[in-house]
Amino acid sequence: MNRARAVIAAAACLWLGACDGMTAETEDSTGSGGSSVGTGGSSAGTGGRPAGTGGIPIQSECTTSADCIVGHEGCCAPCEPVRADDLGAYSASWYAARPECEVACAPCQEVEELDRAEQYYIAHCILGQCVLIDIRADYAECTTGEDCILRQGSGCCSGCGDSGFIAVSSLEFLDDACADDVGCPECDPIVPQGLSAQCNLETERCQVVQEEP
Repeated sequence: MNRARAVIAAAACLWLGACDGMTAETEDSTGSGGSSVGTGGSSAGTGGRPAGTGGIPIQSECTTSADCIVGHEGCCAPCEPVRADDLGAYSASWYAARPECEVACAPCQEVEELDRAEQYYIAHCILGQCVLIDIRADYAECTTGEDCILRQGSGCCSGCGDSGFIAVSSLEFLDDACADDVGCPECDPIVPQGLSAQCNLETERCQVVQEEP
């Protein structure tokens, strides 16, 4: 896990151009999907970093992961199955201040639960910048099914709905992303019949599995 974090940090610093001599092992961390770094389509500021204007915060600037949010460019959200290229990691305050769009977005088609992917992407603060992370790469390592956790969503609180489930072996990705008093609702997710978290022994990664009744 520590090696995976070091690799993520090294990749982020290379993207930001702020390594300052940092070195890291280059061994890849494998998983279904892999870690991804999102770019916000920003304008370049000094040093090649994204910059805002008119007092608006830099679009990916952060202090902790709680300052970051996963979002998308344009007015309409991407439809499932979502890919890393469809998303980006942004400063939550900058993203909330974007001008509202006055367009009618086309409805998305329904997809099977196992085809949903957006819930696996989170935004982490690395070297002062929000970076898009695929939690399947670094928080789903397993050797047996007992290592895996089925959870609704990757937010600070487990959701109460019936879709967007993840299979992970660690919840450490929430460590600096959630306040201690976040105040989660007292509810349980509606787990579809036959849905569970299992360890794929070939990839050694947890995955959501749907067993036929």
